Amino acid sequence: MTVITMDNIATVLRGKSPKQLARLARVHPRTAARWQAGESAPGADDLVRLMAVDADIFSEIARLAGRADAGQIAQAANHLRHALKELGG
Repeated sequence: MTVITMDNIATVLRGKSPKQLARLARVHPRTAARWQAGESAPGADDLVRLMAVDADIFSEIARLAGRADAGQIAQAANHLRHALKELGG
């Protein structure tokens, strides 16, 4: 298992444009750009929201956490997506 750091998270989030990332996380684009630059990190709510709506982000964060089994990741991502939708997100 890799230690999850602000730099690890920033690297994962750099796969999106700041504008796209901001839209997914429901934050200001400047906030998303700071996350990508490693100047700050998303809070737990923001990170869970990103993981719930983007399978690539989910997969990479899960890999960093030592949970890289692709089948479980895909299934969990779908469950998160559905749960967030039911919660009105």
